[in-house]
Amino acid sequence: MQIALKCPLPKGVWGLGSCGISNLQVLLKNNVLSLSSVIDLCRKMRKFEVLVYTSTAYSNCNHLNFPLKEEVYRLPFHAGKFLDALKNEDKEKLQELFAHCKPDWPNFYSFSKCLAENLLTDTASDLPVAIIRPSIVFSTWKNPIPGYVEENSGIITVFIGNDSEDMSEHINEFFMLVDKLREIEIEIANDLLTILLLYSIPESYENFRIAIESRDELPSPETLKIKIIEEANARKNKEIPTFPTHNELSTPRKRSMSVTSKTEVANVDGRRNRNNKQKFKLKCNYCGIFGHKGSICRKSKKIKI
Repeated sequence: MQIALKCPLPKGVWGLGSCGISNLQVLLKNNVLSLSSVIDLCRKMRKFEVLVYTSTAYSNCNHLNFPLKEEVYRLPFHAGKFLDALKNEDKEKLQELFAHCKPDWPNFYSFSKCLAENLLTDTASDLPVAIIRPSIVFSTWKNPIPGYVEENSGIITVFIGNDSEDMSEHINEFFMLVDKLREIEIEIANDLLTILLLYSIPESYENFRIAIESRDELPSPETLKIKIIEEANARKNKEIPTFPTHNELSTPRKRSMSVTSKTEVANVDGRRNRNNKQKFKLKCNYCGIFGHKGSICRKSKKIKI
């Protein structure tokens, strides 16, 4: 009841958690047992309206009767049997149950998603539940999690370059991959393509990347391609980079101090004398002669005597 009192307002729950570890027991704990806890939490919400679970398009990839139907493909066992084995940490029982699930899945991850869908069918049939099956979960640029694309996750890992790679070759390979995606009818919007290209360049181009991102509008992929090549050529020819390095940005500039002060000049023999212009700026109040103050004027002393 304490949990119910703490969450009276939420109306919808998104089940987005996922784990890709190859260990069957650990993976099922993260992807299936955790979902069971979410279902229990939904039952305690006072204004609960819907649970949206994010599965995967590969949850039933072990079936070859294409096209796959928009339904939950049932396992030979109730999902509760897997939960009991997980709670008891019975690894042998888990492996036995998994071995009886046919046809074989290519990996534990896709199986865990199928089991999660079965868990929803078996234990949450009385709740309003929606299951979505995205074909791929892509990295984000600014929304809803700014900077998530920097983690090099998802499909962006395919495009990542390194410092030792020639930038022209890297860009050519980048657009070759884009063309291959188009051949299988995966079209990437220009804005997203610009972001992918921007984050595919090595980390040493971080300041270049920041400068491009800070603009009001992103350049087109072709324009960005030209700018990257120009920046790479400038670095290759040991010219001053278009954008300062990280050390230059973080290190404060020091004022250059002259060996001689503004009021001193060095003679040929190394001695320093006062600047002549500074010397004759003073005028005596008593005699009117430049070069000394009234307090040290000889005439004023004579008058006092």
